[in-house]
Amino acid sequence: MNPQEQLTVLVDAAGRRPRPPLRLIVAAGGCGRARGANAVLAALQQEVMARGIDAAVVAGGCNGMCYAHVLVDVQRPDQPRLTYGGITPGSAPALLDEQPGGGSREPREAASWLLIPEFRPSIPAPQPLTPSRVPFLAGQQRLLMRDLGAIDPAEVDDYLLRGGYGLLAMALDELMPEEVIAEVKASGLLGRGGAYFSTAAKWQGCRAASGEPKWLVVNAEEGEPGVYKDRHLLEGDPHRVVEGMLVAAYAVGASRGVFYINGEARLAQHRVRQALEQALARGLLGERILGSDFSFEVSVRHGSGGYILGEETALLESIEGRRAMPRVRPPFPVERGLWGKPTVINNAETLATIRAVLELSGPDFAQIGLPNATGTKLIGLSGNVARPGLVEVPFGTTMRQVVETIGGGVPGGRALAAVLNGGPSGVFMPASVLDEPIQPRGVVPPGTGGWVVLDDRQSILGAVRQLTRFNMLESCGKCTPCREGTVRLLDLLDRVAEGAATSADLRQLRDVNEVVETASLCGLGQMAARPIASALEHFQHEFAEAPCTSG
Repeated sequence: MNPQEQLTVLVDAAGRRPRPPLRLIVAAGGCGRARGANAVLAALQQEVMARGIDAAVVAGGCNGMCYAHVLVDVQRPDQPRLTYGGITPGSAPALLDEQPGGGSREPREAASWLLIPEFRPSIPAPQPLTPSRVPFLAGQQRLLMRDLGAIDPAEVDDYLLRGGYGLLAMALDELMPEEVIAEVKASGLLGRGGAYFSTAAKWQGCRAASGEPKWLVVNAEEGEPGVYKDRHLLEGDPHRVVEGMLVAAYAVGASRGVFYINGEARLAQHRVRQALEQALARGLLGERILGSDFSFEVSVRHGSGGYILGEETALLESIEGRRAMPRVRPPFPVERGLWGKPTVINNAETLATIRAVLELSGPDFAQIGLPNATGTKLIGLSGNVARPGLVEVPFGTTMRQVVETIGGGVPGGRALAAVLNGGPSGVFMPASVLDEPIQPRGVVPPGTGGWVVLDDRQSILGAVRQLTRFNMLESCGKCTPCREGTVRLLDLLDRVAEGAATSADLRQLRDVNEVVETASLCGLGQMAARPIASALEHFQHEFAEAPCTSG
């Protein structure tokens, strides 16, 4: 049998396995657990058992609506899905009363939201909702997030029954590795880790490089404060990232891989390990995948939570058992990476996008977003915003659409001061650019995918000092501009905050910031200058020199 026929056997077997007529999927990702999802899970399990209902209570992932926790997805065969928000252990009985056969003569209303087109609101709401009437979903285009919160991340059958691994089987059957790369190139896909480098160019470089074995590394370290998109993907839909990893490995000729996950992301680690074990057991990983000539083995490594691990050569040093410090480049990892062998390092979000590229075709994927930035971007929205959560929007969406339409704007009638795009390596965007499109290297860059909204109560200078202190502490110390420069930058910012800065201090702040940006060895130092530069550009009034002083 060819790979597609072998996959059909797996899908048929998954479809024949008996399932209860009612499934209750609790959004028990990291954010949901922080809001009491485990207690809701236990309460529903107890209530289902006490009533003798034939139902499965499942620990799922978060669908992105973090503001509405705890969320419970209700599924019945051939029925629209319902998603209830604000569920507590005490409201679990009422949630079951809502369901047919749940035991209540009179259905009682619970909070519910339509999340994708086939959903409907809870009985007895009179009219079905549409996504455009759900503020959080308005303007979103969910390619990567479509199954988050709707599947059991601990069960590969759920992924298979939704078309999972179909693109891998198709690639193994119908496409040469060079054709897969050509499809990704036609899509215009840029890496989603923050640098926005061409994914196809990286893959081509590794495929053309000499040396065996070739490696593929999934960078899911995500050590930046305020960034949590990769965790959502790995907690709620880990097989999507695994499938993307396998397609990438096939394309570049890699036979070995490493899944590198933040050491503090315990739930993501657990669910990725489960996914890899299940894939291996079904012939989707390991020797002769789906009966093809392609073999691939994967190990899982945990980072220590250091921000420097987001830099890909420091990541390689960590995997090899050394202190995480960046390497001098060239040579680049695609030529000499892990243990001196050609290595591709892709962000988890990038690999999760591969399925969408192949499902749509490269040219069709390229029609989404902008010509110079195709597809969608995951953005974790937090801070002083009414509806914090994980958002997926096409490039070209304005900052206003994300912050105000989707996020609900600043609550309490406060004014928007700024949006920090990209954490410690990000930029402060003022309200004056709300209507600018989101695009890499544009007026409003997406950054790594973590946006923090600041209202008019916050001091931009205070935020800049906090970020600079973080970068100073996270510096690996290898190069002088970063090691010494960030210390000096914090010193100067402290003088500004104390009202003691002279005009000479302010000039030196700009000069040192420029040196740190241009002379640092890796992205940590180079990007540490961005918060300061953007604050000086847009919020110069907070950097006034001390009265009666001169340079």
